[in-house]
Amino acid sequence: MILLTCVKRTKSDPRLGRFQNVLRAARNTEYYSPRLAAAHLATTAEVAGLRGIEEGLARLPCVDLSALVERRESFRNRAVPEMAKLGNERPEAAPNRWRRTLGFRVRSVAGRFGALQRLAAGVRSGEVTLARTVRRATVHSRVDLGLLRDAERDALWRDFEVPVFEEVRGFDDELLAWECEAHSGLHVNAECAVTETAGNGGGELVLTSLAGLRYPMLRVLTGLIVRQAEGLCACGEKSARVIFPPSLRKPMAVEHDSFGFSSQGALAR
Repeated sequence: MILLTCVKRTKSDPRLGRFQNVLRAARNTEYYSPRLAAAHLATTAEVAGLRGIEEGLARLPCVDLSALVERRESFRNRAVPEMAKLGNERPEAAPNRWRRTLGFRVRSVAGRFGALQRLAAGVRSGEVTLARTVRRATVHSRVDLGLLRDAERDALWRDFEVPVFEEVRGFDDELLAWECEAHSGLHVNAECAVTETAGNGGGELVLTSLAGLRYPMLRVLTGLIVRQAEGLCACGEKSARVIFPPSLRKPMAVEHDSFGFSSQGALAR
């Protein structure tokens, strides 16, 4: 059984509008186009007639993450130009450059795990000194690259001596979920993501992005085993969360290179 975390929406809800935009973007992909036609979501009128996100999701089959990765060109929205790859600078130089350029004290370091790992190597060797104002390190993860492992988190903590947090981002670098100060799972960013689980209480996490237009994510099976939690978190946040119980944890189903997208100042893992 599939359980949805989102509540019933109306056409006036901007989340539904974003979902409809993703459906329109998906029509321009080789993979989704025939599936949307079979789900009666291939025309502008059919998409506009949706009464809620759940109705649209219920018509669509899940897609395995490995299929998206192995056939990524078939998932690309051909109406949107490919994003130019950003020039990657030496990550160890980033904190000081940001301070000089932006003129304020850096409070955190953030980027893909590989970038932070290289920055940590510079700290260990003495070649890099972090500003004393740095109070946290944030790892930008993506479901196709895998989430942060406990050993990796501990290593960054030892090198930076600041708390380590994680954000999960989509293929357009949209924020899908984030880790709070309580480190109690990942809070779902309801503005950009819809989460489902296959099973009662715990199961495989199914992700839909409400913001990805270049590589639409519609009901992607992530390979991550989670349980969903709602209600007040220890951090005081009431948004829905996904939690990774140790008994249900399993590695990602696929291992591969990144799509090549990266946010400014971050290098691919």
